Amino acid sequence: MLMLKYIDSYVGSNLQTNNTIQLVCELFRNLISLYGAYIGAQSLYEYYQYNTLDQCEYGGLQIIKTMMLDFLFVKEKEYTTYLHHFGGFYIMFIYYYYNLQMNIVKNIVVAVFLTEVSTVFLRIRDISKICNVYSGKLKLINNNMFALTFFYTRIYNYTNVMYLENGINDIVIEYNFKYPIIFVAPFHGLYILNIYWFYLIVQIGLKEYSNPKKTN
Repeated sequence: MLMLKYIDSYVGSNLQTNNTIQLVCELFRNLISLYGAYIGAQSLYEYYQYNTLDQCEYGGLQIIKTMMLDFLFVKEKEYTTYLHHFGGFYIMFIYYYYNLQMNIVKNIVVAVFLTEVSTVFLRIRDISKICNVYSGKLKLINNNMFALTFFYTRIYNYTNVMYLENGINDIVIEYNFKYPIIFVAPFHGLYILNIYWFYLIVQIGLKEYSNPKKTN
């Protein structure tokens, strides 16, 4: 983890080799991510229940903060995590730089918050592994829920927002960006990243179901 690496380099400690410290950091990282998912769910609840967008901007800022904290615990070779977080930072920058109106970009915002649903099952998996309880029915049900919610929110629903009515193309037309690529690039980048991640999920799932005894 980057934080432990820098602490070790500055004070001469060996935190990176301490299993207890590693587990505590992993647990804290997962709890931070769950908090981000909770904020996303709260924003969605406000939107669907009361048809208000007031919570969405606050929710977006809070999720960005969780990404900033997550950087402290990212492992050196988690390149896709770096790309994902930088994409999130860039989208938030665009939102404020171009002074985008929430009522115009709401479909994209809602779609992004929905992607946090799959994060819940990802973190349940990781926390359960830390506690050595990820097996049997818990593993089977959670793996399936993670794959299903990931596909629905990050592939199917995200595709609709990317290419169908009231999506990214309509926003480009509405704001008449001089360089549209500046706006659409991070969304396409995250979309490609999600497709890559889903490919890995399918590959792991096929491997587990073809060799169930080896993965339990």
